[in-house]
Amino acid sequence: MHSQDLGELSFETKTVTIGEVAYMKDTLATYHFENTGEADVEIKHVTITGDCEVVFKPTQAIKPGEKSKLVVKYDTSIVGPIRKTISIHSNAKTPYVALKMTGKVLPEK
Repeated sequence: MHSQDLGELSFETKTVTIGEVAYMKDTLATYHFENTGEADVEIKHVTITGDCEVVFKPTQAIKPGEKSKLVVKYDTSIVGPIRKTISIHSNAKTPYVALKMTGKVLPEK
């Protein structure tokens, strides 16, 4: 398969700023994307630096022209700045994509 025949994940944004969030308040970051390539894309795995978990990722191949999303939950029991990297590995033309999440968890009131 030639590189021009591969799928490609195009993200609306690669950085989500969740702003200031309350201590222990469920906080989600959603990354919307589209397969703008010529073939199906399968997300093989998602790696996140600590304090986060993947809530949703596509389990089926994303077909050309199809849109989907990745949803990540941040552990807001940790007060202070949020600077996380979410790495996506897929079979796309760009096989590794790094997404960012920034914000701040406020102290408990």
